[in-house]
Amino acid sequence: MAMNNGLGYVIVGVNYIIRTCMIMMLTWIGYDSETEKLSKITSFTFYMLFFNTAFLLMMVNADLSEQPLTFGLTFGHYGDFNALWWK
Repeated sequence: MAMNNGLGYVIVGVNYIIRTCMIMMLTWIGYDSETEKLSKITSFTFYMLFFNTAFLLMMVNADLSEQPLTFGLTFGHYGDFNALWWK
């Protein structure tokens, strides 16, 4: 239980750092209007946080040992999307 809670806090911390860096970089680029800048910040922040929170967490927990491209992620607990994976 402590490991799951710790992982949750790590994900929140990394998401905060990603969000802050993304806002700083997109502000540094400079756009013609404030609306365009806020639109880019919103879009890029969403994509980065989605990738970090949803996609990477799913890939780390997946067992990809039978796939042709594993990217070194073959040590997951669940071989397929079953009821245990969704819990």
